[in-house]
Amino acid sequence: MDKYTLIIILATLGFFALAAILLVPIYLFLLKEEKVSAKWTGDALAESVEKRYRGKSNGLEDESTE
Repeated sequence: MDKYTLIIILATLGFFALAAILLVPIYLFLLKEEKVSAKWTGDALAESVEKRYRGKSNGLEDESTE
């Protein structure tokens, strides 16, 4: 039984090590994306759209006056 116990313990540790190796980068990526998404509030989105709209309208006005 000693051989089987050692194999079971090693297999379990290997499984958890592999799971950590595969899941930790995904978890860190999701944390980073959550922080980035917090910057995109309704006010920030409205401001971004307004800047884009102003930039496009200014560009069109400049071209039409020439």
